[in-house]
Order: sequence, then structure tokens, then C-alpha cells
Amino acid sequence: MRGAPRSVAQEPLDLQHVGISRAIGAYVVQTDDGLALFDCGPATCLQHLRDGLASRGLSLDDIRHILLSHIHLDHAGATGAIVRDHPHIQVHVSAIGAPHVIAPERLEASARRLYGADFDRLWGALQAVPEETLWPPVIHTKVTGVPAFTVRVSGLKKLPAAPTLIVCPVIPPPEGGAEPPPPPPQARSRARRTGAASRLKVPVIVHTEHGKTIQTLKQKLLAWYAAKFAQKYYCVSMDIARSVTGLMVPRGKVEVVANGIDVEHLASVVDNEALRKRWNISPGAVVIGTVGRLAQVKRQDLMLDVFQRVRGKIPGAILLIVGDGPKRLELEQQAKELGVYDAVRFAGFQSEPGPFLQLMSAFLLTSESEGMPMSLLEAWAVGVPAISFRVGGLPELIHDDDTGFLANFGDTEKMSRYIVNVVENGQLAQRLAAACRRQARERFDVKVMAKQYDDRYRQLLAGRQG
Repeated sequence: MRGAPRSVAQEPLDLQHVGISRAIGAYVVQTDDGLALFDCGPATCLQHLRDGLASRGLSLDDIRHILLSHIHLDHAGATGAIVRDHPHIQVHVSAIGAPHVIAPERLEASARRLYGADFDRLWGALQAVPEETLWPPVIHTKVTGVPAFTVRVSGLKKLPAAPTLIVCPVIPPPEGGAEPPPPPPQARSRARRTGAASRLKVPVIVHTEHGKTIQTLKQKLLAWYAAKFAQKYYCVSMDIARSVTGLMVPRGKVEVVANGIDVEHLASVVDNEALRKRWNISPGAVVIGTVGRLAQVKRQDLMLDVFQRVRGKIPGAILLIVGDGPKRLELEQQAKELGVYDAVRFAGFQSEPGPFLQLMSAFLLTSESEGMPMSLLEAWAVGVPAISFRVGGLPELIHDDDTGFLANFGDTEKMSRYIVNVVENGQLAQRLAAACRRQARERFDVKVMAKQYDDRYRQLLAGRQG
């Protein structure tokens, strides 16, 4: 879009959220590149959106762009569904919001915890927006120094009859090369929070690092700034701790506290037979699988290569992939080319991974980089051994012939041999399963994590008060 759009109709489309008038609205705006929707409501309002457009003689086929002012359930919920049915539509979203529309698993998971049984009634399932429909590529756009576009709507919550709508034009990257991506939002926010807490004289300031998100010089400086005010810089794995100590964070402030999971909840018994029937998995079929975002860093393309080798030894095996993301279509095509598509189950995002993990005989990780993946700990909670590449923090977790097996990155042949060995050796499988459950219970239960943080926070407070 080269110029600022103007409103086509002063009245918003009333999306009748849960039957309430004027609760959530969407606006149709005119640009010099066709019509655009400013926000589109949750998935549960999709039919009301279509009806509202039809009342003005329009349809989604007439829409060229969707502008997402920010990412929340009532603004981004239907975007993925719309774009999958209307791939001509270009989606514009801030750099901060882009990861949430490309892979909305975490957004939906946290919302389901908040709304419980009311989630489906209020919002409906979030569907990922294909990465190729984001236009221009979000990390390559600027508007007066701010990532992507800026949207201001006066009185949006009250849905006024004549809102003031200003959408700044999107400026493409210079010819000949893309600009580097902006710092991850957590890098900027960690610096702001710790600095503000120091100015407010908060007695104890701590920070927790969950992954390797610090890469550029600016991000390193922000990490240093955050660490300057924090008394402790907690990391969820030794691998991450080593990485931050090389990024201007004083070694004396760094301490490791492992992630925690709800072992009791994950290990609760479910009806595996019903789940197998739902996903067309025969009662006796061997299931191996994974849980995670379908993204480049996770390298599920290598997992499909591993699975093809496993099928050569165990013809009836099924690969269960739980998760969604920008690589899904490529992975589905690769499975077809490898001749294993009929034996792969792409289950999409699942807010409760436990039942799916309980179907598996082995949990696979083929990532090129990992810290301390929660999905691996969740697999251990239900007694599923992990077979992974030796990358990142995984060697700290997985011990060969105890809680799983490790192969060098890219060695799909060795990984496949490990899988076959675990599946065909019942005694080995039982021993590994027992060790996995024990590790999950003794080291990674959320109660253990909570106590570790509680003890450390109390020690820090006592030290300050003394």
C-alpha cells in the first residue's frame, strides 16, 4: 500500500460477538491498492463479518488487505481462516505481532487456560496465517522508525459512528538488500522493566532467560542493561547460561533454574483408543512423534527423512506431528514426495498435548538449536523416551541409554536405528520409560521449580533486608 487509506463507510461492521451488538467491530477502508479490512474479529464472528460485507454489496473476494492493529483474540482470530480461503489477501501486522499470527499456538494455549470451557464459544480456534501472505515481509518494513505500520483509532472500544482512522503507509526495504530484523520485543521490554524497577527502588530485581534470543550488538547491549539492574539472571538451562555469560552478563549473577511442568496433570490416564480412532491410527500401530512449532529451526524435514528409514524396518509405524506453523505445507509436500504421507498425522495445534504424547513410543526432536524444550519434559512425564540430535542444551537433559539417545546433528540414519531399537526392545523401552518418569517427577515438576524460585527469592530479600 503506497498511500494512507481512507474510510469507505463511517459505521463499522458490527460483528455481534456472542450476540452482543457493538461489542467488536471491523472497518472497511479504501487504499490506493484496493479495499482493506481494519481488524476482522474472532473466528466465532466470521459469518457476521461476511454478512456485514454482503449488506454493503461486498465480499471477502473484494478485500485486498487486512490491517491488524494489534494481536489479541478479538482482532486476529479469523485472519488465518480468511487468508487460507482467500490467498490473494495480504496481511499487514506489526513486527511484534507477526510471530503470533504465523504460529498462534501459545496465544491460544494461554487463552484456553484463562477462559477454560468458554474459549470455543467466545473465540473459536485460531488458525495460523501463512507466512507468505504477510506483505511486505514484516521484519523488512518501517514507518517513521517504527516496525511495520501504525494505526490509531479514536474511541475504538466505544465504536463511534465516525472514527478517526489514520494508517501510515508501509515503506518497503531499500533495493538490493533487506534491513536486519528489529530486536525481539522481549529484549527491549526486559531493559525497560529492569530500569523502571530500579528507579522505583524495587528491593530485588531478577530476570529469567528462556532461550537464545540475543544475537545483534543492540540486543547484547540491552541484555547488559537489564543485567546491570538485576540481582540475579536466571536461565532455564546451562546452555543458555553459557550463552548469556558471553553477552555482557556478569557470570556471578547467572544461575540455572530448570523449567517446570505439571507432571500430575500430564500423566493422568486418557482414552487412547478413542484418540487413535479419531486420528485413524490402528490399535496395534507403533506411534512415534513430536510436539512443537513447524518452523525452520525445528527441522521437521529431517524428521520425515528419519521416519522414512524407520518405515523400512517397521512398515506399520505412524508419525504423529502435533503443532502448526509456517513450514506445514512444505512438510506435507515432502511427506508425499517421500511416500510416507499416508502414515503421517499432522494433528495441528493441540492445547492439551498429554493425550497425544501418551500414544507415542518415542519422542523425536530434530531441531538445529534447543534450550530446554517443554515438550520434551512433557514427554518424559508420560514415560516417553526422547531421541534427539546433540544440539544446544539437550545433552544436559538426555543421557544415552537412560532417558533416550542422542545422535549428531543431521545423522538421520543413526537416529532411525535408535528409534527401531527402542520400539523393538520391550525391556529397554520399559527401563527408559521408568527413568523418564523419575526425571520428570524429581527434577522438572512445576512444584520443584516453584520451590527453587521461592527459596532463591527469599534469600535475595533476606540479603537486602539484612
